[in-house]
Amino acid sequence: MIRIDWTQQHKLVKFTKQDKDESVFVGKFKGLDVWNYTNGKDKCFYLIKNNIVVSQIWYDIISSNIWKIIVTQVDRKFQGFGFVPKFYKWLMKKHNVILQAGIEQSAGGRNMWAQLADVKGVSVYAVKGKQSFKLVNGGEGELVTEDGDEIYNKGYKVYAKVI
Repeated sequence: MIRIDWTQQHKLVKFTKQDKDESVFVGKFKGLDVWNYTNGKDKCFYLIKNNIVVSQIWYDIISSNIWKIIVTQVDRKFQGFGFVPKFYKWLMKKHNVILQAGIEQSAGGRNMWAQLADVKGVSVYAVKGKQSFKLVNGGEGELVTEDGDEIYNKGYKVYAKVI
């Protein structure tokens, strides 16, 4: 993973009738409606509260059981509550998939993945070639190996799975 600087805050919008018509309702997560939008290569989960998009998570399907998170956006009013890592776990359990982190991570994205390493029942790990390392939350919103070694800008791919 590569560190990037992306400080743009997101103010997301209403989830319209057209959005609903183009998406499929897939369930509820902690009081939020979860909708899945797919149009060719474009794939997105919308988390909705009172017809307002709280979060949108764009992803690619790498294989039948690996989904790569491209970008996660959270409305600025809902940031800081830590629901995205728990949603990632819900997503992995519901769809029986492993999540792969996008290659570039903003500070917010790195923090979400670090928090995911703290979620009970989830394992976050890095892979490079034939090497694989369990990752932990190293504090300050960063993932590190169990020995405390950094993993960013070193060519690792980061995954999470339910255990």
